[in-house]
Amino acid sequence: MLVIVGYVVVMGAVFGGFAMAGGHLAALWQPLELLMIGGGALG
Repeated sequence: MLVIVGYVVVMGAVFGGFAMAGGHLAALWQPLELLMIGGGALG
């Protein structure tokens, strides 16, 4: 359960920070982008 909460926090921080920096979230909804973000979260 704690691991799932950690994943949610990391993904929220990445997506939230990107959005607050002025990025368009639609650019992240691509398989390669999600692979890089997910890999960074797992690593």
